[in-house]
Amino acid sequence: MTAERKLLQACRTGEIAVISKQRPQQTTEENTVRAGFLRFLLLGGDHSTPVHERGVRLQGAWVAGELDLENTATFSAIYCAACTFTEPLILRRSSLRGGLFLMGSAVPGIEGDGLVTTGVVFLRDGFQATGTVRLLGAQIDGNLECSNGQFDGKEGDAISTDRAVIKGSVFMKDGFQAIGTVRLLGAQIGSSLECDAGQFDGKEGYALYAEAAVINGSVFLRNGFRAIGEVRLIGAQIGGNLECDAGQFDGKEGYALIADGLEIRGSMFLRNGFQAAGAVRLLQAQIGGTLVCDAGQFNGKEGRALYADDAVINGSVFLRDGFRAIGEVRLMGAQIGSALVCDAGQFDGKESNALMADDAVIKDSVFLGNGFQALGTVRLIGAQIGGDLSCKKGQFNGEGGGALSADIAVINGSVLLQDGFQATGEVRLLGAQIGGNLSCIKGQFDGKGGDALSADGVDIKGSVFLKDGFQAIGKVRLLEAQIGGSLDCGNGKFDGKPGDALCADRMHVAGSFFFRNLASPVNKLSLAGASVGLLLDDAESWGSDLILDCFTYGSISGGAPTSAAARLVWLDKQRPTLSGQSGAGAEFCPQPWKQLQKVLREMGHAEDARQVAIAFEDRLRHADLIGLSPQHWWRGRKWLYRISARGFHYGFRILTGYGYRPIRLLGWFAGVWLACAAFYWFTALPPRNVFAPSNPLVFQNEEYAACVPGSDAAKAEKAKPADAKPSPVKGAGNWYLCEKLRAEYTGFSPLAYSLDVLMPLVDLQQQKDWAPMIPTPKAVWWDELRSSGWKHITRMVVWMETLFGWLASLLLVAIVSGLTKRRED
Repeated sequence: MTAERKLLQACRTGEIAVISKQRPQQTTEENTVRAGFLRFLLLGGDHSTPVHERGVRLQGAWVAGELDLENTATFSAIYCAACTFTEPLILRRSSLRGGLFLMGSAVPGIEGDGLVTTGVVFLRDGFQATGTVRLLGAQIDGNLECSNGQFDGKEGDAISTDRAVIKGSVFMKDGFQAIGTVRLLGAQIGSSLECDAGQFDGKEGYALYAEAAVINGSVFLRNGFRAIGEVRLIGAQIGGNLECDAGQFDGKEGYALIADGLEIRGSMFLRNGFQAAGAVRLLQAQIGGTLVCDAGQFNGKEGRALYADDAVINGSVFLRDGFRAIGEVRLMGAQIGSALVCDAGQFDGKESNALMADDAVIKDSVFLGNGFQALGTVRLIGAQIGGDLSCKKGQFNGEGGGALSADIAVINGSVLLQDGFQATGEVRLLGAQIGGNLSCIKGQFDGKGGDALSADGVDIKGSVFLKDGFQAIGKVRLLEAQIGGSLDCGNGKFDGKPGDALCADRMHVAGSFFFRNLASPVNKLSLAGASVGLLLDDAESWGSDLILDCFTYGSISGGAPTSAAARLVWLDKQRPTLSGQSGAGAEFCPQPWKQLQKVLREMGHAEDARQVAIAFEDRLRHADLIGLSPQHWWRGRKWLYRISARGFHYGFRILTGYGYRPIRLLGWFAGVWLACAAFYWFTALPPRNVFAPSNPLVFQNEEYAACVPGSDAAKAEKAKPADAKPSPVKGAGNWYLCEKLRAEYTGFSPLAYSLDVLMPLVDLQQQKDWAPMIPTPKAVWWDELRSSGWKHITRMVVWMETLFGWLASLLLVAIVSGLTKRRED
């Protein structure tokens, strides 16, 4: 045969036997080389057909038959460029010195399990395989180069190099095409795996299968790389980077890229046009550098788009600048050595979570702003963030669920939900710990029928800013929040729609509570049990239906109103049942009144404090809380006790302003004194003649007979003419005016007598020496009750004045002691 003669001649001289410059498409007499003859030459020939040390080198031949080199050893490389083989090459456990060169050749397949070669394996530059190329367990000292090669596994694997040891690189790029799985399971590659612009079609199977592979260099699946079927790198070890920029991964109902347990010493790049149709999985992956997905497109096909649960990434994670995920992005339990940056990224959770990083540990900051968009919940529950959580200008749409959830997260820096931040759905920070501030300046929170912002139990070392354009539609919750700085709501807008607008029960604010200059009055605000250092507010910011029970504040400052009138209006903005305005006292809360009174007094506003105290007592009576009695008392006793208590309480108000107007008691004292004195003067004068000396030695003495009202001597004196001798006694018939009464005896003085009756502990000798003349009582009690006259009335006035005097004295003592005690408080 012509081809074999050329080959034989070339073998003697070490030249390339060029049968044709093109790969033959059919057999001819001139191009056919028998496979057995070729084998004979590859194994060294014999004495009559020596082979040059350069080996057998053939180009453009048609190799007929099966070239079987199983368990053989060649002394040189196999060089068959642009040849057509009619049968698969059998290279099982063969030993090739110098390599395998099949550039541009076409073979039905290669059976090369256990192949050992000291050189390279070239299956490139137009190489075609119409059956599986098997190199399981092969050992290749150089590169495995398949660039621009075409591999069609014909319903089987395209390339199978499981457990192969390739000391150089593997090239499957620049026009490489594989129909069927390319397998590198457990393979060891001394340098890089380069698949740029390679086309991998798994034909309903895996496109690239490199589980547990060890690649000392980098892996390049980029710049036109395309995989139809899963790319599997589970448990693989990569000494450099994994670069998939501008690569296209189509999982065909499966994962686009699955690399659970992957170890990368360098960085991983899924960016700049990277496209994944199907989930990208990096569970428990370890990346020594960064994970960069900027401008990458991840389509989870109704499932998760990217998830790297429990991954360890020593650098940062970038999902920004055009990054787009359709499906959930998961970083649960991930450890990120630097920042998580998602600015300008788009996350569409498809009615699920958009971004889920529960229990993640991020040593630097998290950036979800500057054009960040999320459709679905962003979850950071239990996450640990070493820097800030910055969501400036981010848009969070919970799609009917929560917008942002960071419950029990630990954030060493600040939480910035400000400057155009928008949340449609609840923002949750329940039990979170924040080392800096919680700033919601110019943030918009729409709870969509639920809570707008929930931060119950949050511990914030810095301040909370809900101000300057902050808007909340739905409840803002700060129950049991601990705030080390201030809470500033200035110029904020709170709309509960239609529930509570702000609920901060048992909140503690170490600094100031700014609640003034709000966009509109806040209705349904609850501060039950809350405590703040300073209260800085204005009257216009407080709406109706407030709950202020057990709300404490150290002082009212910053120009906030301190007048009793303004503050009483504030207290009356509480819910009617709590403020006592409704009249039902069962829910009345006295603490807000007591707290206000205490603070005003300590601030030096004593008169305002007294006004508040008086208004509080009035409200107790209005709320029907005066005269309450134990439930086991019988009805009559309860009624009697209630009437008495309310009467005394009202009297206490009239007389002393509940003890806060003690000077009023002196006014009442003076009024009763003068009024009674005028009455005594009136009744002492004729014709009433009520008062008489109480000493029998006086009123029984004949010398004073003319002074006794109605006596004969008095009548005689009155009958005398004015010029009679001796002159008629002046004031005859009236002890008060009678001149016969000696000066040694105490004269009757209505003023002194009234004062003596009024002051039980003072003796002015008036009550001792003078008394009203009372008629003899009637034998029948109802006759006595019907008896009336100036003498009976005067006795009654004396009794009433005496009782008033005792009451006034006791009240005065009680007030003095009470005022002393309040100063001590």
